[in-house]
Amino acid sequence: MKKIKVVQIVGEKTMVGIARHVLLLSKELKKQGHDVSAIVTPGPVANQFKKSKTPCHCVKFKAFLNRRLYHEIRDIIASIKPDIVHCHGNQAGWQGRLAVRRLPEIAVVYSEYHFTKDFSIRNPVWREFHLRSMTLLNQFTDITIATSPSIKRYLISRGLSRRNRTLILPCPVELRFLKNKRYKKPEEVPQIIGAIGSLNPHNGYLWLLQALFLMRKIDKHSNWRCQIVGSGPLKKTIRKKIKKLKLTKHVEMFSSLPNPLSTMRHFTYYVQYSSSESTGIRLLEAMALGVVPICSDRGALADIVKNNKNGVLVPLGRPNELASALQALIKDKEKHNKLSANARATVTKHYNVRDIGKRLELIYAKALKIRHFKQDQGTR
Repeated sequence: MKKIKVVQIVGEKTMVGIARHVLLLSKELKKQGHDVSAIVTPGPVANQFKKSKTPCHCVKFKAFLNRRLYHEIRDIIASIKPDIVHCHGNQAGWQGRLAVRRLPEIAVVYSEYHFTKDFSIRNPVWREFHLRSMTLLNQFTDITIATSPSIKRYLISRGLSRRNRTLILPCPVELRFLKNKRYKKPEEVPQIIGAIGSLNPHNGYLWLLQALFLMRKIDKHSNWRCQIVGSGPLKKTIRKKIKKLKLTKHVEMFSSLPNPLSTMRHFTYYVQYSSSESTGIRLLEAMALGVVPICSDRGALADIVKNNKNGVLVPLGRPNELASALQALIKDKEKHNKLSANARATVTKHYNVRDIGKRLELIYAKALKIRHFKQDQGTR
């Protein structure tokens, strides 16, 4: 494929989620011979891009309605003269697309990471602002990327993106996860039930604790331990719930993951019982290691996990069914091994970074064709 010059725009302040995903794809595009640079926030994100030898320009992403900021971004883009500007997430999507709207020769790609029918912003005014701004900015966008089928369905159903210009490109999994497998431990060693994510109400930790309590009630001799990794507003509430349910010997809490790969290799099961999930990157990393997922039937979780094929889906808000699913898997080694192998195969086939990088190349090629057609027609 012809060498493409692309600018990635990321408004996140920390190297998790979107920023980590963009850095991974940028490295892969560079391996394929493309010219990649980035506009990012100063600090940890900029440091990681520089460490990967990706040229980056630092700007401070502030309020959405900041004319000075998008003039600054436009000047940077004009100096680079890329073929494509790729904006990631709401903040970068707003500022980046406004900045490039007066540069008609540049193709514009936008990636949406959050909005599904289950995703909610508490403030209805702020939510409406986001949705209306997405409709407005859609006219400056050649291709919209949805990082899961759930996001694509929502964008199209709400008229936030055009069907023929909305494509799915999931978040890829790093090869180091596929090159490793979970640790196989002797039967006398407790099986680890892992859960990773911010300690917020929508992540379902209180339901998980209720399910673990029911498991202990059903079988006090079942040999398992649970590790919850994350921080957030529910931390104290979760600790109190653990004590109240007398699970202190069975549930451990950790604030962060200095080495996610090393920690997740100890998991036997990975539980993500969220009411809303748009990308499922931690889920995919666990599956890549052969860890069996048990998830709610919401958003990207149901897109990735096929019930009783590569994991188990449990209806949201039913801790008794979650307890039964976990208990059944602990007792059925044959089913566990089958789901483990299928989970790993799913990620290897559909979510490895090399194949995702090649798919992104094709998306960029389509965006350039659309841009050239618009130029021929004399429209933005």
